[in-house]
Amino acid sequence: MGKFSSEHRYLGIILTILHEIKRASLSYKAMILLGISSVVIWLMDTLVCVAVVMMFQQQIPFAIIVLAIVIGNLVKAIPLTPGGVGTYEITLAITFGLAGVDPAVATLIAIIDHLIKNLVTLGGGIVSIYYFGDWVMPTIRTALDSKWRGGDQPDS
Repeated sequence: MGKFSSEHRYLGIILTILHEIKRASLSYKAMILLGISSVVIWLMDTLVCVAVVMMFQQQIPFAIIVLAIVIGNLVKAIPLTPGGVGTYEITLAITFGLAGVDPAVATLIAIIDHLIKNLVTLGGGIVSIYYFGDWVMPTIRTALDSKWRGGDQPDS
């Protein structure tokens, strides 16, 4: 990254990420593309939740749904539980509960909303590995082989 470089593997990765951020922030085209894609992602995230709310025939204002998703994603980023399990769901359920939704229904909405989003992420990851995985598949195979050689060999 400019004047800085490092032979250290992880520091090199961080410097590369910072360089890419700098490159993107200096290009108007990249900034516009990143901005538009971010708005689309947040909109899709919100519309999925709106669809789940409608499935349960609840009358939650759009602003409350957006607020719940924003707070849920912020809380999910903080490692409060191992793997962040349940933090998004609890945040959405509490926010919807404060908006007057029955706690059981609010919890179901939160769980189903996050399940749908995780399934989309899983599907996108599988498609990405299939199309762009030439660089990652050898790494996955090596990791699995080393795990199995360590005594956890699968049954043949």
